[in-house]
Amino acid sequence: MQRQYDKKESELEEKIRMQKKQLQTEQAVTDRIRRFVERKTQVVSKLADEQEKIKERKLDALEKQKDEINHNKEEDEKDITKMH
Repeated sequence: MQRQYDKKESELEEKIRMQKKQLQTEQAVTDRIRRFVERKTQVVSKLADEQEKIKERKLDALEKQKDEINHNKEEDEKDITKMH
């Protein structure tokens, strides 16, 4: 009877060791995946910020061109009015 109990106890201890090892492996994989995702998220965020800055610069340049065109249009209209 004791032998069966000892055998069963040994089997259970081995299962526990295997489960702990599997859990450690899964935790290591989870940590690696989490770090990978965090790095990729940072890269994508940085790229998005850079694209936003480029967009803002282009919008500013277009706005300046628009203002210049409107200013020139007003000046030309004044010149035309003076001619008549």
